[in-house]
Parts: sequence; C-alpha cells; structure tokens
Amino acid sequence: MKKRFYVTFTAFLLVLFIFTSCTQLFNKPPEQLKNESELAKDGATGLDIDDIVLKWSATDPEGQTLTYELYVGEGQNPTSWIVQEKNLTKAEYSISGLKPNTTYSWKFVAKDPQGANKESTLFKFTTGKNSYDFITVEYRSGGPEENVDVSFYKMDGTLIKTKKSNSEGIVRLASDEEEIKVVAKKYGRAVSIIEGYRPGFTALKEIPIREARLTPDPEHELNKVLKLDVDLKKLDGTALDLSNVDTNFTVQATLTTNQQAQNIIVSLRTVPGSSLVSQNNLVSSTNLLLGTVSIFGHTGVTPLYVVGLDRNSNRIERIYYLNIKSATYENTSNLYVPEKVGVLALTRRLGLELTGVKELLKNKEIDQIEPLAAPKGSNLAVALVWKGWTSDTGKDQPDGYRLYRSFDGENWELFARVTNTTTSFWDVSAQLVPGKKVWYAVSSVKGNYESEKVVLGDVVPLDAFNFELITPENKSVNVSRNPTFSWKPTKKLTSSEGTVKYYYLPLLVTFVQTDAWLISPFTKNEAGAYVVDEIVDEEGKQIDLKYSDKEWHVYWFSGTNPESYGKYTPILEAGQTYDWTLGYAYAMVKDESDGSIALSIASDFFWSSFYYGKDPWGSMEQDYYNKFTTGNN
Repeated sequence: MKKRFYVTFTAFLLVLFIFTSCTQLFNKPPEQLKNESELAKDGATGLDIDDIVLKWSATDPEGQTLTYELYVGEGQNPTSWIVQEKNLTKAEYSISGLKPNTTYSWKFVAKDPQGANKESTLFKFTTGKNSYDFITVEYRSGGPEENVDVSFYKMDGTLIKTKKSNSEGIVRLASDEEEIKVVAKKYGRAVSIIEGYRPGFTALKEIPIREARLTPDPEHELNKVLKLDVDLKKLDGTALDLSNVDTNFTVQATLTTNQQAQNIIVSLRTVPGSSLVSQNNLVSSTNLLLGTVSIFGHTGVTPLYVVGLDRNSNRIERIYYLNIKSATYENTSNLYVPEKVGVLALTRRLGLELTGVKELLKNKEIDQIEPLAAPKGSNLAVALVWKGWTSDTGKDQPDGYRLYRSFDGENWELFARVTNTTTSFWDVSAQLVPGKKVWYAVSSVKGNYESEKVVLGDVVPLDAFNFELITPENKSVNVSRNPTFSWKPTKKLTSSEGTVKYYYLPLLVTFVQTDAWLISPFTKNEAGAYVVDEIVDEEGKQIDLKYSDKEWHVYWFSGTNPESYGKYTPILEAGQTYDWTLGYAYAMVKDESDGSIALSIASDFFWSSFYYGKDPWGSMEQDYYNKFTTGNN
C-alpha cells in the first residue's frame, strides 16, 4: 500500500513539473509596447520642468495583469537613471524638478506574473530652452507669498500652464517661448500681470501681489479688466524702432480697469517701485500718461517698464526691450571711476510698500547713516553708497552708473542703472535673505564704454525681531513709584560679521490735561548737551532697568531729535497712570573688515509724524503699550 502511494505521488509531481514547464514554455511575453503620453511624445520639445506625465501601454497575449519597471535618464543614451521605479501597477508616472533645455530619455519594461517581460524602445523628450524663474512677493522688498496661482500665457493669449508658488514664493517654468505673459492671483490679494517678459535679465523676477484694498476676490467682476495700452514714438511722431533707439522718445500709456486708476509709472532698466531714489521716472496719477523718456546713460538692450496700478492694488507691468545705440567714447583712461563708500542692510519688522521715497542717503557717508526676501510681513533692503563725479576730479563725467549684485563674490548680475547725479541706491530684490551674504559693485558708463567694477563691499542682512514688555504689566495697579522696567527681544539675532548689539530707548507717556508728556532717560554728551541715554545690550537678554538708575527727562521732538524740556521727578508720581513701551528698538552689527552695517528695526514711533529717525522709510509703530498706575510708595 505504501509503495503504491509513493508511486502515485511521484507521478503527480512529474505531471505538475511537466505542466508548469509547459506553461512557462508556451507563455508569451507582453507585446505592443507603446508610448501613450499626451505631451511627452517621442521627440517632443519645449516641455515644462514639472509634472511631466509619462503614459504607456502593453498587452499580454494571455490577458494577464502586467506590472512595469520605469527608467528615466538625462541625455540621448543615458548611462545612469535618475528615475528607477519597479513593480508599478499603473502605466503612468509623473516626474518633476527637471532641468530646462535638457533632453531626457525613458523606457519601460512590461512583466507578466510568470516572469516573462519585454523592454520598450527608448523614447525621448526635451524641456523648454528658456527658463522662466519668478518669485511672488507681498510687495517690493517684502516677504514671499505662497500658494499663488500663477498662469503662464503665450503672447497671443494661449494658456501654457498654471502653477502654484511654493512656500518660498518660487514658481518656475521651462518653455520655448521667447516672451510670455504672467497672471498671478490669490484670494485676498490684488491681481498682478506681467506682459512681454523675457528670461535672462534677472536671476529671479519678482511678481508683487499686494493686499487687495477693496475687492479681495480676484475673480470678482471688478478685477476682471486690467489692460495697459502703450504707444512709443520718436520725437518727430513716427513709430519707434525698438531695435535701434538712438534718441529720446515719447510714451503714451492708458490704463483700463474696472476699478479707479491710481498710477502709471514708466522707467528705463529699473522696475518702478524697486528704488527709493529718484530715477527720473514718468509718473501719472490718472489713467493716462504722456511724457518723454531720456536714454542718457543707457546703452545696449535695455528693458522699458510701464506699470499701471488701480485702487484695488491690481497691478499690470508691460515690458519693452530697447536696443539703445550710444556714441563711441574713446578717451577711456580719463573716465571718472566711482569710489567706494559702503553698504548698509536694513530689515524692518513691519512691511511698507515702496513707490518713490526720494534720495534719503544723498550726501551722507555710510557710517553717518542713522539706523533709520525679507521675512514675511517685513521689509529687507540694502543701501548702496558711492562717491560720484565732481568737477574737481579732473575726469570726464560719466553718463551714469551701473550697479551689480553677487551672492558668491564672483558672478555678478547687473540689476540697476542710475543717472550720473545719483550716488546712492536701495536694492529691494526679493533675492535678499537674512543671513545670506550679498556683494555689491558699481561701474561708470559713458557712451558705449563701461569702466571696471568697483566693489562697494558685502553685507549679511539681519533677521527681523520684536520686543516683549514684561513689567510693569499691562493694566497693573499699585505699582511702585520706583518700578523696574523689564523687556526682552523676541529673538536673539546672530551674524557672521560680528556681535549683534541691541539699542533701546524706554518711553513713558503720561497725559496732563490735554497734553501728552514724553519721558525717557537722558544724559549729557561731551559737549554738555542733553541727549537720550539709550540702553545697549550685546547678549540679546532680558533687560531690567530700575527707574532710579537713570535720569529721566520730559522731552519733545525737534525734527527727529528728542529735545529735553527738563528733568522729570526722581521717582514717579503717586496715583498717576502711565503708558510705557520702547520708543525705539533696533539691532545692529558692523563688519570691521569693510565697514558694512546691518540693521534690524523693531520700533521707531511716538505719534503721527513724530519718530526718532532710526527708520528712513517712515515710522515703525510699536505693537502695544503697557498701561500701569502707581501706588503711594
């Protein structure tokens, strides 16, 4: 019986082996392997760098379910693969983060459950030759704005693609288009349009998307019309040939909007609103602008920016590229070359839109300047100062100056051209980041000649910070008439350029009848005059200041200078209510190697136009005052 079972079982195994072998022997591999991609067809060009959807198909003769291996590599015949996916159950795969102007090859392997497989041929596609790199920002010099819908169009209005800006405000597109139109939208933000943009003039093009002032929904009917009609002509009234501009020309711009028009601004080379110094911009406060543009100091291909703004802060920017022809300058050895003064980085805790503050730094040395792609809600800018031409130099006066920026000290980007009477400039690029070193240089231009670059220096911008008031607490009562004022910065700032020092001026405000009395510590300077006695700290620690440790004065402002009216009481008055805060608070670090300065302003404000002059763009208001009432002791 056992023998019979053994023979039967052996025969069963033999039959199973033969059946399995025959199944594998006659099993056919997958067939009809095809590229089914809608955009990434074999030989396709001009593709974007993101969301490349690869699709394919294969059939199995036995109708079995197939799995796939996918390989994607750079070049015509890759020796290595940047994508290697195995056991894919869906004949589809999306890839992003590719390089512009690059050919990629890909293939797939189809496998059936029995292990039979077949490899496809090699398919190829090429990404767009032009890289369009943008950053969406709250406003010029402001922080990044994420989750903005950015739509890219051909100049004929055909939609290329819509993408969202990332957490850093960055959005990129690769395309074969030589010029594009961009429309940026986000709820709560005004619409921002850029027309006629070409890549290569800036490393990162800013798209300001300001807070909507009237209508927060960008799809609302009031925001659906934003148009800028521009007519450029020679002075004799004939059409301007953009490829050959050799004289001044006129511009007529008309802004059409469903909202009320606010401004039209025209500028050569510098985007309007990106500078705090006068650039001889043309400005109109209506929907129509007429004016003459001077080409003096410009040469070569130069962008002309026409920007229209309406009351909702909707913004449209039209760019024209002019090939400006300049006279030949031959006496190059006698051209005046600018001299270095320095650079100063400014971070403001509260953001401010920049549209045209005039020459704040004129005739000031860099170390005489009072602390007058920034963190969100703040400003970050760098002031450049150089010594310009004067008649006593004995040199030829330049037509203008060119300004350069670098983030490695070697590769320079031309970012602005200014007139020959300008000796200072604010760089408000969104590429500026706290803790990221930036270098600056300036050169002279006359006719078709440019001098060597003069490096102005480098600076590392500081981060933004605020302060916290600790004691006396808000609404506290029976406070000692000799209280201890305690506060601390919300953030300890550090810098690779040296020790960051904090500067504070405590401020008491008390109301007597209809007058507000300002009270702060004062001391005598070397000349015997009373000046504010500010608190300086190098550790970013909590400050504890006893009232009796300082001499407090009642004062008011002479311009932005606090002027003492006399000493206040040795101890505070009994039963009196006071508000207290920090009149100003800022941090500063100076690089002793090149004299550059980095500032971070947290507050500089009392009321209306009264402030201490630490903030050059206006007054930096405090978030709060603590109110307290003294007792009898």
